[in-house]
Amino acid sequence: MKFSLGRSFGAIFVGFFALAGLSTIGRFIVFKFLSATDMNNLTALTPQQNILLWLNNAIAGLLGGYLVASLAGAKRLAHAICMGAAIFTLGLVFLVLNKNAPVTTYTIVALIGLPLGVIVGGWLRSLKKDAAS
Repeated sequence: MKFSLGRSFGAIFVGFFALAGLSTIGRFIVFKFLSATDMNNLTALTPQQNILLWLNNAIAGLLGGYLVASLAGAKRLAHAICMGAAIFTLGLVFLVLNKNAPVTTYTIVALIGLPLGVIVGGWLRSLKKDAAS
């Protein structure tokens, strides 16, 4: 399949927003039904909540990376790596610019784990052979 810049941007855009939506829905479920703490209070998380939120990020990252690689068509893994790098950069910039943001175990694992999940999802999709090939 031929490389297309428009398709590349579209794939990364759709993959990013799908990942963000899945992550937000999962986070809402964890805090609404499994927690008495506030959704924005990351400093008061129990170990069980941390694990559920990490799993949520891992699943959202895998699905987002798989989606971006599927939509990209060509150079699937490269697209997932670009999206993972963008997510890592955005997270790092947020932590640096937002001096009041609490740096917790959750934020550090999310900063590293979510981009890695995206890359692994893209790698898994790149292993799958296309029907046309």
